[in-house]
Amino acid sequence: MRGMTAAETSLFGDRIYSSTELNRRSGEVFRTAMEGPVTISRNSDAFALMTRAEAGRLFRQAAGLAAAADLLAAIVAAKRRPEALGEGLKWLAEYGAEELDRFQQEYASALQLATDDPAGWELAAGVVEEWRGKAGAERLAGPDGEAREGGLPTI
Repeated sequence: MRGMTAAETSLFGDRIYSSTELNRRSGEVFRTAMEGPVTISRNSDAFALMTRAEAGRLFRQAAGLAAAADLLAAIVAAKRRPEALGEGLKWLAEYGAEELDRFQQEYASALQLATDDPAGWELAAGVVEEWRGKAGAERLAGPDGEAREGGLPTI
């Protein structure tokens, strides 16, 4: 990291400034950070400087991806050992392997959109709620396919 100047870019595609440059040209560094993340290097350490909105977006995306990984792992588990699903995911056991494959594909497609567009997270959540609702409706349907009294339970 030593010897890097603002003209160089890093693996992250951000501008790199030394701590000395930050002290001497703070206005320029902050203007650059308004456009995208900036790395400030000091000795052997590197620090990220970005707007709070950008940091929030990154944290929300990381949290969303962690939850998505958990759900995708649960879908795989539902195919192999549905009895082992946690309480909040037991609705997955209502589906067979082919249906779970379709759900997984639909959910993965929505997640791909979410990595580029924050509205994609709402779409992904909508996919989950739709499939969860179908599982509840199928569980409550009587033998003739008619819904039983009482509506859908809170899952």
